[in-house]
Amino acid sequence: MFNNANTVDVPPSTCLRDLRPPVTIFKPSMWGHTFASFSLDHQVQETYEKTIEAIKKETEIEEKLEQIYKEDEEFDLFTTALRFRLLRQHRHQVSCGVFDKFTNKDNKLEESLIGNNVEGLLSLYEAAHVRTRGEDILEEAVAFTKHHMTRHMLSSQLLESPLKDKVKRALEHSLHRGVPIIEARAYISIYGKDDSRDEIILKLAKLNFNYLQNMYKEELSELYRWIECYMWGVAFHFEPQYSYVRNAVAKAMQMVSILDDTYDNYATLNEAQLFTDVLERWDMNEIGQLPDYMKVVYPFIMSVYEVYEREATQQGKSYAIYI
Repeated sequence: MFNNANTVDVPPSTCLRDLRPPVTIFKPSMWGHTFASFSLDHQVQETYEKTIEAIKKETEIEEKLEQIYKEDEEFDLFTTALRFRLLRQHRHQVSCGVFDKFTNKDNKLEESLIGNNVEGLLSLYEAAHVRTRGEDILEEAVAFTKHHMTRHMLSSQLLESPLKDKVKRALEHSLHRGVPIIEARAYISIYGKDDSRDEIILKLAKLNFNYLQNMYKEELSELYRWIECYMWGVAFHFEPQYSYVRNAVAKAMQMVSILDDTYDNYATLNEAQLFTDVLERWDMNEIGQLPDYMKVVYPFIMSVYEVYEREATQQGKSYAIYI
């Protein structure tokens, strides 16, 4: 499902329901056993954690967000859009009406105020991706900012790094549509080139990334055969406290991948129907009816659910199995 593959034709069958699909031969994962022998240095992790917490207290990030939320001042486009996006991403209610001052009498974005302000355009573009239904000014802002940033990328010789790097990446996809930890890693490199960078914030970002990277490696040492599936878990919840969630998502995606391949790449119609019937009965005693290759798949599917049930019960959430 996730790897490059070749197909091999199979001999034709006289019955459509017994016709087997072309056999798909998957190439081995490019990662191999890269993470199988990884051993986490807990002392290093503890040092990272203590330093991260110390910097967080020093910078007072959460307190500053509250302060920004309570501010009632006039800001330029860059600051207005950045403030809007950060507050929304941290679940504060903020109206898109803050952008009204950048519109004309027809309630359209005013080109003379915005069109040549690349920093402002980029900030507005990213802010527009945290819009909600009915926020017309932000709907317009996506196309407006994309048009003008593309124009600047094509025609302006004055657009230099790191701003040029940020615009180029934004045009590929917005921050909001990326995987947060991957976007963070890319931005660390870009921000490091910025002459106005805050060295303390940059240090915090690097330490946090290194801390998470070590945690991911440890998780992958247990799931190294399922690396592609694990990436779904990282995309879903990258934060350190969600290790269990990443593990569970990886197992679920692996199960879905195996089921998908079983139905699409191996089973005839008759075998697919039989497999569905046996799955619905959910009884290991039914395994004798299945073809040999399905006798490998069926116990795996059941074992995944057994682990879910055991872990959910331990956490006092046995109801989650039936959702």
